[in-house]
Amino acid sequence: NSTQFLMDDHCTYSCEYLGFESPDPWGQRLQYSDDSDTSIVVPPAPEIADDSLLFQMDDINDSINSADQDTKAFMEKDFEEAYHSIQCDEISRLSKSELISSICAMESKAELLEKELEKSPEIIKFTGVRSRRHRTKGVISQLKKENLSLQRENEQLKRKLIAVSCS
Repeated sequence: NSTQFLMDDHCTYSCEYLGFESPDPWGQRLQYSDDSDTSIVVPPAPEIADDSLLFQMDDINDSINSADQDTKAFMEKDFEEAYHSIQCDEISRLSKSELISSICAMESKAELLEKELEKSPEIIKFTGVRSRRHRTKGVISQLKKENLSLQRENEQLKRKLIAVSCS
């Protein structure tokens, strides 16, 4: 029987196969020399005659990983499209007043979250994100400092001009 021949050939190299009578889930074969001595015998690793086989196996693993990544990307894209479609359907069913109220609710929630973010400096350090209001305040204070500096410089230049014109 050719199937039995192949199975016998395969089983000599397989470390996970013990036989149908006593399967070994950990791939370790126990050999009993006497009743008190138990030792684990690890079957020899199959010899690979050619390094090209190793490279082929690496290529196969790479292609499997690539296929998994492609499948994952496809599933993510499919999910995003389905989610967007459902979200558009839900929004299109809303009346004008419901849309306005939901937008107002989102704006108030965004403001509340920005205020919480401003109160918590460790979150800013962790995320590196500052609220729009905080960034605007920073820009305004920087512009005020620059304006003050320019006013001082302008006053100094006026004094020099007056001193030059008087002499």
